Amino acid sequence: MTLEEYCETLDEQKLAAIAISLCKVALMNWDYYIKNNKLCYKDTTAGLHHDVRPQLLADTLAEVKNIYSNAGQNQTQIKNLLNEFTDPLVAIDEDDWSLPNSVQKAFQSIYHLAYGVEVKRVVFGELTHYLAINQAIEAIEEGNLLSETEIRALIYTP
Repeated sequence: MTLEEYCETLDEQKLAAIAISLCKVALMNWDYYIKNNKLCYKDTTAGLHHDVRPQLLADTLAEVKNIYSNAGQNQTQIKNLLNEFTDPLVAIDEDDWSLPNSVQKAFQSIYHLAYGVEVKRVVFGELTHYLAINQAIEAIEEGNLLSETEIRALIYTP
């Protein structure tokens, strides 16, 4: 059974819990990066300078955890956080903001984790939290943060 097939068998709470645990580890790539690098870029379309808030990923991860631990929680804050991702994601797609792959995947995984709170599947039919899990795994592997055995334990431990 593939990881995607396995994720399809899980209820939303379990899927979110796995995604949260992996994104928490992937966040370490971001935390290491922000210690020595500025989080800014210049968009080539308008020539404007943009800064990315260093705590964006940690705040987003904390808010998603809060939503899943308090069912029915007001999701206004998560929408505000998702809005903060919009311009940087476009900048990454348009090569206006270049990040090491492990950092970029951490950024994208936490975005998809938050996006998955409301949108359960992306355009091509994949579970949004599966996408977050997959990107977090890539960030973890590239950052040498956990072994394959440790990653599997986070995914498959009941």
